[in-house]
Amino acid sequence: MHPDTEPAVTPRRVLPDVMVDIETTGVRPDHAAILQIAAVRFDVETFEVDHLDMFNACLTIPADRYWSEDTRDWWLGQKPGVLQDIFDRMEPAEAVMERFYRWSTQHDRPVFWSKPLSFDYPFVASYFARYGWPMPYHHSTARDVRSFCAGVTFPNPPISDKDLEFQGDAHNAIFDVLHQIKYVFRVVQERRAGVVEHG
Repeated sequence: MHPDTEPAVTPRRVLPDVMVDIETTGVRPDHAAILQIAAVRFDVETFEVDHLDMFNACLTIPADRYWSEDTRDWWLGQKPGVLQDIFDRMEPAEAVMERFYRWSTQHDRPVFWSKPLSFDYPFVASYFARYGWPMPYHHSTARDVRSFCAGVTFPNPPISDKDLEFQGDAHNAIFDVLHQIKYVFRVVQERRAGVVEHG
């Protein structure tokens, strides 16, 4: 086939929604460090998930960020294997945030999702600011998974995410992200099918 007649390659669509989960050394975004960031693109309208370009990175702890002793004790008591895997995969935080910024801005208006939004969003915003990158996710479009699902099924409560089988290690952020996407899809699918019987 002549080069001029070869079919054009259609670019892969960048999905608009981004589920984000982080693991941290504590609960205060001005004090604690992010240990792991995971993010997966999806589309809540079409139920598509981009499994080919998932973001998953572990970060070194900056000198001005600290462990909460309660959080350290929890990790060592409950998830030592997951924590060791995070330590083994740590990269310089500055490099991770640059890579995450470039990954995030492949879509011009990405929508940030998390559970809960009040935890993940301030941490991620503080890290982008710390390393000199603008926050690529606008606060006005950010979505909290619990609030979204409660709104979808109102006036009945949604199913619990614990009712869905969890695959992988809990508190490994990439598996948490995939579970949260599955949960959102299940709630929306049930609503569209008229199957909301959790009241």
